Amino acid sequence: MTDGWRPGSIGPNRVFSQNGKLLRERTRDLADNNPFASSAIDAYIANVIETGIHPERDPTWEKAWRRWGGLSGHATRESDLQRDLTILEQQALWLREIIVGGGCLTHYVTLSRRSQRVPLALEFISEDQFDDTLQWFGVNPKTRNRVFNGVEVDNFGRTVAYHVYSTHPNDLDWAPERPIRLSAEQCEYAYFKDRIGSKRGSSLLKPVVLWLWALGFYTDNELSASRIKSAWALIIKTDSELTDLTQESQLYDLAGNPITKYEAGMVWKGSPEDSITTVGPNTPTAESMPWLELIQRAIAIGMRLSHEETFRQYGKANLASARMVRNQDIKRFKPLQLFAGNHFILPTISRFDMAAVGAGIDGFPSPEAYLEQRDELLDNQELRFPGWASANPVDDAKADDMNLKNLTDTRQAIVSRGGGSYLQVISQRGFEKQKIEEAGLQDLSQMAAPGTDTGKAENTAPEPTEPEADE
Repeated sequence: MTDGWRPGSIGPNRVFSQNGKLLRERTRDLADNNPFASSAIDAYIANVIETGIHPERDPTWEKAWRRWGGLSGHATRESDLQRDLTILEQQALWLREIIVGGGCLTHYVTLSRRSQRVPLALEFISEDQFDDTLQWFGVNPKTRNRVFNGVEVDNFGRTVAYHVYSTHPNDLDWAPERPIRLSAEQCEYAYFKDRIGSKRGSSLLKPVVLWLWALGFYTDNELSASRIKSAWALIIKTDSELTDLTQESQLYDLAGNPITKYEAGMVWKGSPEDSITTVGPNTPTAESMPWLELIQRAIAIGMRLSHEETFRQYGKANLASARMVRNQDIKRFKPLQLFAGNHFILPTISRFDMAAVGAGIDGFPSPEAYLEQRDELLDNQELRFPGWASANPVDDAKADDMNLKNLTDTRQAIVSRGGGSYLQVISQRGFEKQKIEEAGLQDLSQMAAPGTDTGKAENTAPEPTEPEADE
């Protein structure tokens, strides 16, 4: 059976040069027009980014970050070069471009200090804007470095520059132009590297492109058939050989069949051999549903997600299965959260610090002081990632209490699993306690619930007493 199966071995960069453009065209079409692909992409963005990954540092720094990112009342959205998106919306767009297109190049643009408060902005460059023609010359004629699909590398294979166009090659403002060489120091290229030596990434939809297209093709055909059938409300079936030509309509279709219009309230009198049958849309039969679910499960597996999360079918699983499925999905989402933090948030924070220090923003150290403590500031970065609601919050809360007593977990880890900030929780709890005391009320959270452990030992034996003497 496998005698004729000889796929050969092609290098990752050559495979990309042959099929990369076609794959992107197909995945972008699926993302725009296929609801199943759109649902899978949205599942990643909703769980990895959700409302955004938030860095936590000094309040002064955080205030400047929020203002620069368009998250405060000074919503100028300076973090976006085109002033369209906030820093949180940029995170979602960045991840979507990587999932669909295979990668995203973030260009950090240094602006004039007169143009905005922090002279730094982000420009996203899609995979379609890479110049793939330079590689046919073997090397960059100026630097003599090798170029793979628009990515220039040194003798060790380390990326030193990117060759891109300023606009999309098939957009309204496109004009023939020479590609721009962007130094790797000015950029951060994030992509899914699935093979050793590959310098460009492939879409996360790659394993399921044909399956998604087949499922969408089948559904489109069924919808087309339903649309045709839904154009007919009733069909008159007759077995009579006699036809009264005087009752035929004067309107005919292209095939010469008479067209009769029936309106509400009209009564039709037919012959005893005639009958009226209602017509409805196409609906999948009971035999076709297992086949459709098989295709959907294969797509979910190829997307590295559960069937429930990919197609949002949560009603068929029991509680135990739902918890198991959710935990398995989280194991796929967490690495992507770290991926987003390491390839987008942290590189952006590092450049934001230098731009704010250079601009003399209030609360930031001088350039000399910043260079002295730069490593310490970067090492103390704290990122707050989105969390996930518990499938069984009561049992999970009891397990958290048990782990705290056994010293096997921390409050910070428990709060972070839900996407919260431990520092904000502590600050808000202190604020609420102060307001409750000022109002002369009792803090009910300090009262132990009936039947709960109050911290006192319950299994201690009573102290021995002297036996009473007989009268």
